Amino acid sequence: MASVSVRSIMGWLAVVFVVLSLAFGIAFYFLNGLAGRFDAEARPAEATIISRTSERVQRQGTWKTLWRVGLTFTTEDGQEMRVVQQVSNAFYNSVRKGGTLPVRYLPDDPQQVEVEEGMTGLLALIMAVAAGATGVISLFLAVIWFRQKKLVASV
Repeated sequence: MASVSVRSIMGWLAVVFVVLSLAFGIAFYFLNGLAGRFDAEARPAEATIISRTSERVQRQGTWKTLWRVGLTFTTEDGQEMRVVQQVSNAFYNSVRKGGTLPVRYLPDDPQQVEVEEGMTGLLALIMAVAAGATGVISLFLAVIWFRQKKLVASV
């Protein structure tokens, strides 16, 4: 009876990791496309930091701090933009309100801003690694589940 329970758990864990792998894969697909657009189409601008905020949030029982900076910049066609970007703690601590920094934005969607050059590509890479890792784990769990199923069937 216990082996059937373990087998069932392994099967469901494999399904969960397949779903996670697909979710990470989809995130990689979109982030990689966005990173490619930044590399091909992005326009530089000088942004002024108009706000710095941090917020403590609880996710899955763990507390995390979200660091954000509010920016204003002018696009090459003269449009004044105001955006808020989530940034790393190190980046947050390296800038001050009223200071300026270079940013990159997409001309057809100037709300899409990259304040840390290459960060979108790095996030895409992290998603690809996560997709691969969860895919391998799901394969490993599926093999264990299948072997246990075969052993139970042969008894």
